[in-house]
Amino acid sequence: MAKYDENTDLDELLLGVEQGDVRALCELAWRHRLGTGVEKDEKRSFELFLEASKTNDPDALNNVGFCYDNGVGVKADVQLANRLYRKAAELGSAAAMNNLGWNYLNGVGVKKSPSAAVRWFQKAAEKEFAQAQNNLAHCYQNGLGVKKDFEKANRWYEAARANGSYEACVNLAWNYQMGNGCKIDHAKAIALYETAAERGVASAQCNLGYAYLYGLGVERDCDKAFKLYSAAVEQGFPEAFGPLAVCYEQGYGTARDEGKAREIYRVAAARGDRNAAERLRFLEKDVANRLDAAIRSGKPRTIR
Repeated sequence: MAKYDENTDLDELLLGVEQGDVRALCELAWRHRLGTGVEKDEKRSFELFLEASKTNDPDALNNVGFCYDNGVGVKADVQLANRLYRKAAELGSAAAMNNLGWNYLNGVGVKKSPSAAVRWFQKAAEKEFAQAQNNLAHCYQNGLGVKKDFEKANRWYEAARANGSYEACVNLAWNYQMGNGCKIDHAKAIALYETAAERGVASAQCNLGYAYLYGLGVERDCDKAFKLYSAAVEQGFPEAFGPLAVCYEQGYGTARDEGKAREIYRVAAARGDRNAAERLRFLEKDVANRLDAAIRSGKPRTIR
């Protein structure tokens, strides 16, 4: 069977599809899902994965399961998704094992069972599947389906990081920062955050921004902090809105702008940030007091 990947010429790929090559079908399905070199078409993507799955190819079965799980190109059916994940997992798909574990962890289409989730994550993790290794570490970190064990969590985070998980970089960095299952090591934490932040991981940008704003493990640099918080906010990362508003309020890395600060505090408060809600109340009360004082003095002026 020929090998097809993202570098395969489209004409060659289409020829493989005409010949019914499973790998060609799956690659074209991915391209239609993402709109890479072809029209983005989730329905066509599903149809191609479905055709490939008729050969009992585990990767195709997993992707058909994902489509049913998330309503991608087809009406969502989480029970059917789990049956497909299980079939693919039994045929050796680590991705399907991980997906099935995730649904057990969250009770999606099955009775919630953290212990069952751990079993599936473990199977996929032993196959060097980075996402499952990170998920298994998360279970050990939080005592989900297993006894809480920070040291085991860190070992699995490290395995996931070595296999390319930037999310694991952030989780491992946090544990180095807090001393969970290891000695506090701000330098290691910063290095891990930097790795993930450079790849655009919003949580890493936010945590690294905090480190630069307060000089934790690095020389304080408000300009960098502001840029990192801004990048995380652009991605909609909830925890970054409050700190970015602080930067505007206090003039950290940018010109002071109470109006902009209040605007961002409102967004953060609406997302459940209590500290942001408190700062917003303080600033709005302060604005009202200043306006009242200006009126009483007989010299009204614009209050930002």
